[in-house]
Amino acid sequence: MALIPSILIGIAVLTVPGWSIARLAGARGFLAAAGGVPVSVGIVAVAAILAPLAQIPWSIWPVVALWAVLAIIVGATRLVLRRRAPKAPRESNAGGRTLLHGVLGVAIGGVLTAMTIAQAVGSPDNFSLRFDNVFHLNAVRYALDTSNASSFSIGGVTSAGSPPAFYPAGWHDLATLIAQLGGGTIPQSVNALNVAIAVAAWVGGAVLLGQLLTRHTLAGSITGAIAASAFPAFPILMLEWGVLYSNYLAFALLPTMVALLVLLLKVRGVYPLATQPLAGVLLVAGLPGLALAHPSGAITLGLFFAVTFVLQVASWLLSRPSGSHSPRGTAVGVASIVAVLIVTVAVWLKARPSLDVAPWHKVQSTGQAIGEVLTNSPMQRPFSLLVSVAVILGLFILIKRREYAFPLMAAATTVLFVASSAFADGALREFIAGPYYQDSYRLASLTAVTALPLAIVGALAAFERLVHILSRAVRGRTGDAGETPGWLKPVAALTAALIAIIGTQFGGMQRTALEARPAYEITDASELVDSDEYELMMKLPDLVPEDAILLVNPGTGAAYAYALTGIPVTATHMFYESSDAEKALRKRLNRAATNPAVTGQVCEAVDELGGDVYVLDFDDPADLPEFSGLEDLDSPVVEVVEQVGDDRLLRISLCG
Repeated sequence: MALIPSILIGIAVLTVPGWSIARLAGARGFLAAAGGVPVSVGIVAVAAILAPLAQIPWSIWPVVALWAVLAIIVGATRLVLRRRAPKAPRESNAGGRTLLHGVLGVAIGGVLTAMTIAQAVGSPDNFSLRFDNVFHLNAVRYALDTSNASSFSIGGVTSAGSPPAFYPAGWHDLATLIAQLGGGTIPQSVNALNVAIAVAAWVGGAVLLGQLLTRHTLAGSITGAIAASAFPAFPILMLEWGVLYSNYLAFALLPTMVALLVLLLKVRGVYPLATQPLAGVLLVAGLPGLALAHPSGAITLGLFFAVTFVLQVASWLLSRPSGSHSPRGTAVGVASIVAVLIVTVAVWLKARPSLDVAPWHKVQSTGQAIGEVLTNSPMQRPFSLLVSVAVILGLFILIKRREYAFPLMAAATTVLFVASSAFADGALREFIAGPYYQDSYRLASLTAVTALPLAIVGALAAFERLVHILSRAVRGRTGDAGETPGWLKPVAALTAALIAIIGTQFGGMQRTALEARPAYEITDASELVDSDEYELMMKLPDLVPEDAILLVNPGTGAAYAYALTGIPVTATHMFYESSDAEKALRKRLNRAATNPAVTGQVCEAVDELGGDVYVLDFDDPADLPEFSGLEDLDSPVVEVVEQVGDDRLLRISLCG
């Protein structure tokens, strides 16, 4: 309950700016609401980049300013176009009906997904105790302290004053805004944001797909919502492994972007909510948000575009009678396929990190990997029977209908996952999975994105079959050979929804949440930060002067002190640029009392760091030899300021 105001703020930031721009562009109904979420992320992330260039501190106001400029441009452009073509047909939309259905679906799926996240996280004050979260939380603190959340600046949290590298900070931009607007702590703001993303982006995108696949029906909206809440591989896996918040945001945006893509390319079996030009405008408008959430999102969308474009053009070339194509038309079609494939491969080869930061290897056999995809339990996620049945049924139905776009997208992510998790190290594995750090967990989550539309189709087919069976049974008992009773379909829908919710939420999803809980729960034996360490860190504001700095070994979890308390630390992540002064202390401090030369170096380093240096000494030495100088510290080098269990706050006292 404590996070509800911040969650609502997050949902508003994710929806309102983009929704209003989409409306001005001509979108109506739920398409404007869902299609506006990637646009909102783009507005926030681009505003964060522009704000420091205009010497404006980061807050909601640069977002409002950029939104206003875009609203004027889009509104004026559409007004001019309408005046030039006053009799042009209106955009195809179902208006208020789709919006009402969509909001109802998001409410149902959002509550279910939020409950799963809440069960996984536990307390609103909990935070992920995983490797990458040290960076994410400290980056949010850094953006708040510097009033600068630009993707070109936020890497400064680990650069020790050197020019930072570009880092896509869409997620961090949103987190800082929620912290500012909601007034919560950084862990509270992060948890609120992750729930808001799950509701507005992931569930909203699933509901939009449900509408496109079912003639915009209420059943499609609710089916999409329940399906989104039922995958063990997403969103929980991205909130447990890593923790990969940037990928989480990017992958959550993909269902909406895929919906816009299939509208643009007029994929068979999709019932349009917009014309191709409007779908194209919304798709392009959402690309900055997707890329600034994480480039892997844009790369994935590019792969889906290539697969679907080649399918559409090839189908066009092969479906017409022999001789009906002009040589020029055939040549253009073949050339476009070749061009798209060449560009896709070129981007695929270029857009990948160095192998130095992609250390992941195979973890299972090819058969195991394929089996996990078929059972929707990648990377040993809990198995959900209903989800798997719906996905496989949907796959068969779409293939039978010759509607191949979604099955091909699912095949693409299956190849990516199988290659990353089951192929031996080598050129083939690197080529296929390189853009995703060859990380099986990222690609496990991606399989849920492409399984989602299959599950919607399969679940709806099962529902229609249930209605048919019940209808025959009712008519058989009443002897009425006429139409199906009007009350039957609503009763069947409610029954099917309850079966789906109970069968997924109290099975695979409950186990998924419970398995993720140790990643967030602070105990006597928890990873990175245990209960004694957390208690000591929360005491720091009362013990450490404002102008002091904390010398920490980030491998022990002590680097979280910056995010949790705002007190500067010398190392904000395991991968960071160190100053000469910090390097001297972490390598030599424990020898300062016995070696006069080292004493001088240490005191010089203390002076360079401001003269008042504290050490957060946690009793769980990480395997980081470069921090050997912080082990076994004692008087007269340091004095104990506070101790909780075996964990100590020390002050360097040797230098006066």
